[in-house]
Amino acid sequence: MTSRTNPWQDWPALAGWVGHPLPPLRCERAVWGREPGAGAGPHWLATSAGFGGSAEGIERSLAFGDEDVPWVTLAWRSSGSLHYAVRCYPSRAPAGGRPGLEKQLIEWRRPQDLPAALGALVLLPQAERLDDTIWWGKSGDDGDFADGFHLALAPDETTEIPFDEIDLQTTILAGCRELAEATDPPALAALYTRLLAGAKGIALPGLTGPLSGAALAALLLPLARERADRLGLVAWLPSRRLRPGQTVHPWDLILGGAPTDTASVRAAAADETQVSAAERMAAAVLAGDPRRLQTRPTTRPSPATPKAPPTTTPETRRLVLWGLAAAGKTAYLAQLYLQLEHATDSEWRVYPGPDSLGFFRALRARLQTQNRFPAPTPVDKASPVRCRLVHGGTGAEAMIEVEDRAGEDFRLQTDAVYQQLATADGLILLFDPLLEVALQREAFKDALDRMSVAETREGGRDTRPVAFCLAKADAFITTAAHYRSALEDPDAFVRARVEHDILQSLEHHFATYRLFPVSAAGVWVEHGAVTPAVFFDEDLNPRLSSQSHPLHLLDPLTWVLKRLEAATPGAETS
Repeated sequence: MTSRTNPWQDWPALAGWVGHPLPPLRCERAVWGREPGAGAGPHWLATSAGFGGSAEGIERSLAFGDEDVPWVTLAWRSSGSLHYAVRCYPSRAPAGGRPGLEKQLIEWRRPQDLPAALGALVLLPQAERLDDTIWWGKSGDDGDFADGFHLALAPDETTEIPFDEIDLQTTILAGCRELAEATDPPALAALYTRLLAGAKGIALPGLTGPLSGAALAALLLPLARERADRLGLVAWLPSRRLRPGQTVHPWDLILGGAPTDTASVRAAAADETQVSAAERMAAAVLAGDPRRLQTRPTTRPSPATPKAPPTTTPETRRLVLWGLAAAGKTAYLAQLYLQLEHATDSEWRVYPGPDSLGFFRALRARLQTQNRFPAPTPVDKASPVRCRLVHGGTGAEAMIEVEDRAGEDFRLQTDAVYQQLATADGLILLFDPLLEVALQREAFKDALDRMSVAETREGGRDTRPVAFCLAKADAFITTAAHYRSALEDPDAFVRARVEHDILQSLEHHFATYRLFPVSAAGVWVEHGAVTPAVFFDEDLNPRLSSQSHPLHLLDPLTWVLKRLEAATPGAETS
């Protein structure tokens, strides 16, 4: 059964990783190659202070045959707890009258609790950007290297590489899509079959060039972690031939460019179980869906035999977030994600949907890096945004949906949009108190009438749970007393600031609702004084204070989920 707490833990290569918090990967750097004009053989041209590969002799296991074709290619090498993302590229120093090959390494000493595939997903895309500017034209030092030129890399070349859920999901999806374009199920299944049967130096027929780092890392995903932790693979072998006595034994996969029949270890004939497992691996990777790895029945029922009901999992609730123009829908969802992304004190996590990664990536950069609000969504441009809210303890989860549509478009909603609202299990309604009252009253009442569902009504009222949220509540919090009221008595705080007839309309349509003041901008209280969370820069653009704390972002969602779980009829208005 697939994991319900982390969408990428479902891949076997990532098994055992709890996922939170996400630690940056501490890495070292090194360059192996020739220095121009000195006539010296290849040696370590540059290393960072903590690089361990020179002592381990890692250069010996990074041999690629004759290296007579200086391809730009990538490799992933595992040596115990040390792992290497390697980029090969043509050297500026010739080797025996022909172009030479330079190799630049990112070295990662893997903590025991982290899977190697995690490092591959993060580091191989990083390796694609490496080139010789890290050492070329710089002054060397004698150091401990007697072979010739050597540069001790500055501390800023040894970096902690951060990453998050969006980065991982983006890499996984990009890698799986590239593989789906570059190969087909039979070819990829044949590769996994040979690998499971014990072969090495395995090619992926049909490739026309080296795969990207994302695609290389994606190949590891369906493998058992024990195997994935020690696998070595090369995107494209930079050799046309092998010298006598040379082998490619260290490399499990040589996906392209290898001399004919380079497999140095002959595999035993694959049995039926391995063939079936390999077919599922290929199907899962090409679809980007680890659920394809689940065991299929070995026998098929006859047409007359009724099929067994499918295995069920706890129900995923579907919540829809809605609001009028400029109510802050995108800011709310983006801040919810950012607040829970690295939180260690919350039982809840938010995971972007695969089709919404671009949305969260763009807003994360805008909110975190620039301290800016999300840009208004252009009119007539709509795209669905989805994310999963998951409880780490119980596995309860909800799919949160919002149509990233210009708010004013909601005055001209289509039936399809209201159908989305009418079919949701629960609703999160954002009410903008700063919008013109007369305009909002009319639009909001009309929307409430159209989104309520007759089939679920009790005494004429829709019984689905509805969280009515006073958006931009920070605009009403100017004293510490206001802040305490918003935290301790949210219902009274909202009722004092929303038109009575709007709340009456909510009461008329829905039997189960609760009021929440929310703020994506947040509130900053220090020494008993409230400081505005929003300020204006020199161009009069509103900015967000990095010191503020968003208000009640998670509470409306968890309340709706609790009400759905309880499934008790009756009014809930406080």
